Amino acid sequence: MTQAERDRLVALKKAKKKLITQKLAAEELGITERHVRRLLRELKRRATRWWRTDCGAALQPQDQCGH
Repeated sequence: MTQAERDRLVALKKAKKKLITQKLAAEELGITERHVRRLLRELKRRATRWWRTDCGAALQPQDQCGH
């Protein structure tokens, strides 16, 4: 992950926690507010999918990953 990607993630997480507005996050990143909302949706989708899978693999039984 590059520094720019980390900076983008930090700004998006701040917006998600409502520490800054989506408008301010957009200004920091040089993108539109609409694109900030798209990125926040994508982060939420990926986080949900990660928690629903076991050990990062698609729906493996728990005994196969050592839990």
